[in-house]
Amino acid sequence: MSADISVKSMFEAMDRAVRGPSSKTLRRKFKGTITFVVRTGPDDGQVEIYYLDLAPSTAQPSCIAVDAIKEGSDMVATISAHDLVQLARGKTTAQRSFMDGKLKVKGKMGLAMKFNIILGATRKELEQNMNNKAPQSIRSKL
Repeated sequence: MSADISVKSMFEAMDRAVRGPSSKTLRRKFKGTITFVVRTGPDDGQVEIYYLDLAPSTAQPSCIAVDAIKEGSDMVATISAHDLVQLARGKTTAQRSFMDGKLKVKGKMGLAMKFNIILGATRKELEQNMNNKAPQSIRSKL
């Protein structure tokens, strides 16, 4: 997978994954909402916030950028942009990041245990998107 994954592209891929063909399966397995607080700079005040909604009561699952932490989120996950990209690339797991103190979780710990399900679907979307952007001569070799 390419080294130039951005936080925005990762969450766009997550949104495509939760809205795509595997949406029902992801909702059935995950059943919840997460607010992601991604530290984008050395200062804790520099953050991007995203909201993943796979709650059973939601009409359309999504992962969108928001201005503030959503009240009523089942879980709030805080992580640096660098560590999030490492998760997206498959260089580490959510459990390893949590154990190393790189991923902080508040709320339903059961959702944190299921987060790799969402990451796997996101990785597939990222890979598919990268393959589609590659020239035809390179795609045939992938």
